[in-house]
Amino acid sequence: MASLIAASSFAARERDALTKSIFISEVEASTLTFIRVKIFHSRYRKIRSNLTFPEDYPKEQLVVEITSQGDKGRLGIPVGLKKKLEVEAMEACKKVLEGGRKEVKPDDELTPENSQVLAACFYLKSFLDSNRFVSCWKELKQTASLVTAGRNTIRMSDSTGIILVNFISLPYTYSAQLSIDEGYPSTLLNEVDPLPIKIKVKSTNFPHVIETMITKQAIELVRRCCQGRDPVQALQMSNPIRAPRGFVMPAGEDRSARITRDTIKDLERDRETLLKMKKLKDVDQAKQAHNHKAALNSTKERKDARRELNKLAHKEIERDDELEKKMSQAEIDRAKLETGWQDDGDPVPSLLPTVNFLIDSIVKFQQGTCPVCNEMVLPKNPEDLKRLFEKSPEGAKKTAEEKKARKEMKKKRPVRCYCNCWYHAGCLEAYMTEPPFGGTCQGTCSGGPVHHPDYPEDKRILERTWNSKQARLREMEDAMLFL
Repeated sequence: MASLIAASSFAARERDALTKSIFISEVEASTLTFIRVKIFHSRYRKIRSNLTFPEDYPKEQLVVEITSQGDKGRLGIPVGLKKKLEVEAMEACKKVLEGGRKEVKPDDELTPENSQVLAACFYLKSFLDSNRFVSCWKELKQTASLVTAGRNTIRMSDSTGIILVNFISLPYTYSAQLSIDEGYPSTLLNEVDPLPIKIKVKSTNFPHVIETMITKQAIELVRRCCQGRDPVQALQMSNPIRAPRGFVMPAGEDRSARITRDTIKDLERDRETLLKMKKLKDVDQAKQAHNHKAALNSTKERKDARRELNKLAHKEIERDDELEKKMSQAEIDRAKLETGWQDDGDPVPSLLPTVNFLIDSIVKFQQGTCPVCNEMVLPKNPEDLKRLFEKSPEGAKKTAEEKKARKEMKKKRPVRCYCNCWYHAGCLEAYMTEPPFGGTCQGTCSGGPVHHPDYPEDKRILERTWNSKQARLREMEDAMLFL
């Protein structure tokens, strides 16, 4: 009994020291047997810990448990990080237990060197302050696995929050620095357009045009995720090419057109309601077989049927109104998505979607083929690709053969369409300006329409242009025959 009183007395002193500490955010709960403390660094970098006192405390080791569940709308602690923190926090307590041979007197000041509670909490606080990857720990593990699956490399520094990725798809390379903000997936920086991930290209052998296109879309993807968009919406909204007018998503991607269990249940319910209404109408309107003017059922039965029919009708009207509101809201949400409407919500983690986009844009781009000619989009030599985008010097005189060679070379220039598929410029021009004037993309996308801002969206304009061109060719042929 005396040891229990002494233990509770010492634990009370530790609770008081913990409450007065300026380094610890908040003591949420405290009893004779445990303390629950929340250690805070930023909105998304915080830890909740339960510290349980054994019976013979402080002679026995303190039990430290990290709660993995986060607040509503916040990120929790992953299981792997949770185990790591628990083990290392209890190691800090073990060092206090092994080093504290002499008894702590009532007048002695409690410090992390003689208090297990303070040692555990101070370790957790220092870990939060020095590690920027706490809020993206799980993402970082997935990102590292994704990057290292091929020849790519990745290096990380948890103290500075810098990730160096090197995407290698020989002969093309792309190296970038990703800087994680203190407030990831949001940001603590007070800027006009803050970003939780800063992307800086270190080196690449892609032409400046392609490198800028990829990097700017990655930055826009991060910004959209920070605004609360899910990765699929953020990727679509980050596309620098605006969607064509009247664009309808393919059937495979249109969630509103997908038959679900709820849709089937609604159809079954409508069928049952219609059958019930038909029976009630039959009760009200049924006539006698021998006298077509006389009602088959009594006045009370017909009255009850009409009353029940009116109730069903009112319920269906209310249900249809609710369904119409949901459909209208869905259309509004879809219109906002297509027009780039900004509706800030809880930030969405953007590290994994950004790295995944870079891999698709660099590694898969280098290995991709043109959907029209089925040949490699990129030349084997990066210098040949750079020459495709070089501009001719002003005032330089060229021969007819040089101009013709230059024109043929430009036809091999890679061009990206709205569906994120890459075409040769010459192949895309032939596909868009000759019958059937575009259509469904045959590339690696989900079969969306081929759209590029260099070509009109209206097929009738393309048809008229092609007809005029054919008419001129016929006139030239007739003139040649005449001569």
